[in-house]
Amino acid sequence: STSCTLFMSWVGSVAPATAPVAWAMRGVSNREAVPVAMMAGFMILGAILSMGKCSCLIAGCNMMNRGQKKQYDEQALCRFMGKIMYCLAFAMLIWLASIILQNSVLLSASLYFLVGSIAFAVIYAGTGRRFKK
Repeated sequence: STSCTLFMSWVGSVAPATAPVAWAMRGVSNREAVPVAMMAGFMILGAILSMGKCSCLIAGCNMMNRGQKKQYDEQALCRFMGKIMYCLAFAMLIWLASIILQNSVLLSASLYFLVGSIAFAVIYAGTGRRFKK
């Protein structure tokens, strides 16, 4: 769709401009940079998907033909996946807190929350006919 094409062209135009990102993260160590970058990515994807846009980013939706896509409520599926992206960003926040506080309990909690969120999303979206029209 057009919104997906615009998003992909925007990503392509922003990718070479990494100097501002490097400048903004100059005080962040490499260990902290990974969860910060992942958290930012999940927040951006969550915002885009929560608006019901860019269903092409959801695996499976981009491989359906128009007839199959008409059977599903794409906006509801996008909003659900946006909420899951926010959950994953929260897991990255807990991971970042575990690095800063050097607390292995927080690291375990973040990993359990991450895996649990993904398992919930797969089971919830894959069972029943929740997103069928």
